[in-house]
Amino acid sequence: MDKLNREVVMRFGLTATAALALLAVSATGASADQKVVGAGTSMTCIAQAQDPNADLKAAVQGCTDALNFQPMSISDRVGTVINRGILRARMHDATGALSDYNDAISMDDKAPQAYLNRSATLIGLKRYSEAKNDADKAIALQATPLEVGYFNRAVAEEGLGNVRAAYEDYKMALKVQPNFQPAKDELTRFKVVGSSS
Repeated sequence: MDKLNREVVMRFGLTATAALALLAVSATGASADQKVVGAGTSMTCIAQAQDPNADLKAAVQGCTDALNFQPMSISDRVGTVINRGILRARMHDATGALSDYNDAISMDDKAPQAYLNRSATLIGLKRYSEAKNDADKAIALQATPLEVGYFNRAVAEEGLGNVRAAYEDYKMALKVQPNFQPAKDELTRFKVVGSSS
């Protein structure tokens, strides 16, 4: 039980679903992918990042081929790198995913999807402070889906022991998207039990 400014919130352990849900939401193309305009292999890369049944190894290679051989704008290059990072995250290649998100941010430090997806990967590595910082940035940059930004920040806050902040961010995720089931599920673990002076 953690004391808050005006109330006491009890919470039960972070469910395995929370960690998995945020990765599934942010890494399977549920609008957390980066849109790329154009044709050819970069479009194949985005399609594969959105396809839960994609051959991930082939998809990563397709993104790499697009980056190596297809002329594209900087914004399309950033998007393709983010999509490759999403695919690598789905392959449980955290090092490769982080490398791609870092590259995307080095090309465009205002790429909200890079911060959103990097926060999910950092949570998977239990690097909660860094994950919170990235979720903060994703929220500030209005990443889509925004509810995932709040959810990721909630999980990171909870990992840091900031129960009240986590509770508020889970609620904020639902305010942004009332049907966002992962946040609904996590809020069932919290109970406001009264006021503290």
